[in-house]
This record gives sequence, C-alpha cells and structure tokens, in this order.
Amino acid sequence: MKKIKLGDHVKDTITSYEGICVGITNWLNGCARIAIQSTDSRNSETGLPTDNYWVDETTVVVVKKQTKQSTQKKNGASSSIGGRYDDPVMT
Repeated sequence: MKKIKLGDHVKDTITSYEGICVGITNWLNGCARIAIQSTDSRNSETGLPTDNYWVDETTVVVVKKQTKQSTQKKNGASSSIGGRYDDPVMT
C-alpha cells in the first residue's frame, strides 16, 4: 500500500486528473480508493466545487505532500467520533 495521506496533492496517472486527496477508503478485498478534489474546478451553475473523483490507489502518485491540513471542528455530529476506525481483523 502506498503512503498517500489526506491532504496530499495527488495526480491520477491514467487520466491526469489532479487535486487534493480528501478521502481514502479501504475495501474488504484489499482495494484502496482515493477521492481527489480538484482545486480549480467549480460547477458553473452553483459555483460549488465539483464532485470528488474516485480512483484506485495504484494509479495515484503524490505531487506534493500534505498541502492542506484538516479544518474539521470538534463540535457537531462528528464530535463524538474519536478518530478512524481500526481495520477489521480477519480470522
């Protein structure tokens, strides 16, 4: 598994799509997927950022390490979550 971290500026080597890694999912079959948020693309109607672009971790390279720190506040619905869940243990 590569050492891509949330906040890294990454690039998909197949499509050349580039942006910030805003999500990482690990699947039961061992596949890891990376969510890339473009830093310059906006929806022309709403002005909001475009949807995240999900790709396999194997096709992603780090352009620049952790360019953006998390700004999540410690209140609201997510405040009761202490952090990431542990990976499941296969028996």
